[in-house]
Amino acid sequence: FRVTASSAARGSSTDTVLIEATAAGPGTHSVCLDRGLNNVGIPLSPVTTGRAFDLADLLLLTGANFLVRTRAPPGASGRFEARFPRQPQTPFALSPDRGYLLSTPASRSVTFTGWPWPVR
Repeated sequence: FRVTASSAARGSSTDTVLIEATAAGPGTHSVCLDRGLNNVGIPLSPVTTGRAFDLADLLLLTGANFLVRTRAPPGASGRFEARFPRQPQTPFALSPDRGYLLSTPASRSVTFTGWPWPVR
């Protein structure tokens, strides 16, 4: 940024100023899930143990019976893909621009802890 300061006695002076902002720490966001189907977007980039927050983490955090997402390979139509907690599967990282359909056995509140998603 360029800042100009002026006063009647001294005139004006322009200088370049660097402003840095550092977050104090991760924030939290709570999501209320109803019993049954819920469409959920991940509100924060969740804090994990040094790896990407993925499908298994979301299923564990929410207690969901299953999760559905859409996949659209390049040049193809989108397809639904269901994932279940106890089914062997290839994990996938969650994305801020996607919604996930969860089936939860009971109503509950889930708190995500993390940083704001980077702007794309």
